[in-house]
Amino acid sequence: MALNTTQYRTLRSTLQAGHILPNATDRVFPEKFQYFENIKYHHNPKYDLDLDYESLDIPTKEGATLNAWYVPVQNKTCDGNHNIIILVHGAFVDRREMLKHCLFLNQIGYHTILFDARDHGISGALNRGCSLGVREHEDVLSVVEYLIHHKRGEIGRIGVLGSSNGGSSSIMAAALSEKIEVVIAENPFSSRIQQLRYSFHSAIRKGVWGREKLSELSTFGKVIGSISSSVPDWFLDLAAELTNYRMGGYNIFHAIDVVERINPRPVLIMHGDKDVHVLVDNSQELYKRANNKNAELWIVEGGVHALLFNHFELEYKKRVKNFLERNFGVCE
Repeated sequence: MALNTTQYRTLRSTLQAGHILPNATDRVFPEKFQYFENIKYHHNPKYDLDLDYESLDIPTKEGATLNAWYVPVQNKTCDGNHNIIILVHGAFVDRREMLKHCLFLNQIGYHTILFDARDHGISGALNRGCSLGVREHEDVLSVVEYLIHHKRGEIGRIGVLGSSNGGSSSIMAAALSEKIEVVIAENPFSSRIQQLRYSFHSAIRKGVWGREKLSELSTFGKVIGSISSSVPDWFLDLAAELTNYRMGGYNIFHAIDVVERINPRPVLIMHGDKDVHVLVDNSQELYKRANNKNAELWIVEGGVHALLFNHFELEYKKRVKNFLERNFGVCE
């Protein structure tokens, strides 16, 4: 029995989080899983979308380099500058995940910038793995500062749209920088610890990621499957805490801790009610904690993780376009 896209992504995230199992996925997962369903385009804006773009190297405070694509509006309609949306991909994928968003936003009048977070895609690697927002939110802030210092004459106001880990990282970044004037977060998790606990318990306890399917993948998978039933809950909780520590998140805030700081700037949070990777409760908690009259919550009936755009494209575009028109505008 094969794992579907969502099941595979959750299991892969669990094994790779914070490099708690370094290189484990190389031994467990076959090459056919290289691309997820949510990566609709596999090349670049020009090849896939016929959109001109500029390749950028964006420095971070820690000395890494973020590789990015700056995609200006092709048909300008503003007397001044068009506003820009920073697109932030999820965990263990790369900027290509956001190419579908790039095309849509370009068509309705927004510049976009897509980047690979540290240790993702071809950006500079510190060999520390995905950090579930610890370093990724700093990457968003690095992109903001780059735009302000290097693209100020071309862009207007700055917004951000992120998916999953990118959604949580976008919330964290916006809480620290008022230069981000609007936030759209798809299926974000509210807390790293909470998400790690859920992922570990789901991977070990639930049949959809349990021993039978793991054992079909490889010998390494059989070993994991054979010990899963004997692992106590306290050990999984401890593993979550240690993973957070390993990722550098021991003293770093969570999205739920700071989402209220975005008030009164507009926030749109979207989540599928069938998401088994990041439960819909996360977005409901973030929306409630935001305490923001300009915050909106869209719960998508039948929606699954990271595929709201793919599966509900017309409604997705309508809601995002209307939200941006009301709260952000196209022109500076």
